[in-house]
Amino acid sequence: MNNENMAVYPPYRLVAQFADGARLLFDGLTEAQAQQSMEAAQAQRGDIAWYDLSLIHISEPTRRSY
Repeated sequence: MNNENMAVYPPYRLVAQFADGARLLFDGLTEAQAQQSMEAAQAQRGDIAWYDLSLIHISEPTRRSY
């Protein structure tokens, strides 16, 4: 396996629901990017009714090359 071609993605997922019922999902964020995304979405859509910021757990690559 060649590590030079591997992509590394930040480990956070953000799910937010707004007072108007709209939902947004952001994957592959750093903690700072998640905060910026929430602030930008709130400025555009209004109050956030709830949100969840969680670490994405990846235990094994889903595709291997042999």
